Amino acid sequence: MTAGVQLIYLMDPHCGWCFGYSGTIQKIVAHYQDDERLKLSLVTGGLMHPAIATGPEFGEEKRPIAARVEQIFGVKFADDYFSKVLGSGHLGSLLPCQVINAVKTTAPEAVFDFAARLIDAAFKESRDISKLSVCLDVAGEAGFDIEEIRSLVSSPEVKTMTEDSLYFAKQVGAGFPSLFLRSGDSLTHLGGSELDLKALEASVEPRLT
Repeated sequence: MTAGVQLIYLMDPHCGWCFGYSGTIQKIVAHYQDDERLKLSLVTGGLMHPAIATGPEFGEEKRPIAARVEQIFGVKFADDYFSKVLGSGHLGSLLPCQVINAVKTTAPEAVFDFAARLIDAAFKESRDISKLSVCLDVAGEAGFDIEEIRSLVSSPEVKTMTEDSLYFAKQVGAGFPSLFLRSGDSLTHLGGSELDLKALEASVEPRLT
């Protein structure tokens, strides 16, 4: 058995490509979650960190990218996502990343499902996940104690975890989503949204035997 091998999924809750890739990463997690040879880790990035100011024109500018994501992955952006989220006036990754990491702290086995749920809230339901109140509502809907998550978001542990994840994303310089394999001190970038389960297996399996 290979010890200490980690598959790292680098994502950002505001990333449209991560929304498209959500179904694929869920298949990957389902395939490897009980495999003792490989530890799965979700790391939040900082696509919109520092936060940016937006407006209606920003949403319209992103429609061609969204159309490409829809074509490749077969997902559907909500019709009013572009006005209600992208055109809301403010986009920030820090708070949703902190909420994901709060869930990771209290229920690590649920973090992939929760990250997918938070992404759906933005892209499918046009909810402004740059706001802490919205993220906490989604956490409550997912069965978490809202006050516990609120407390964890402001805790030193989650703040440090989020800072470390943002630093990791900046240091590796890869886009979102990205998959990495870490074995000891070695970190290998496996690829991004083009990686399906079959391609990932072909890359990962030889390193696990």
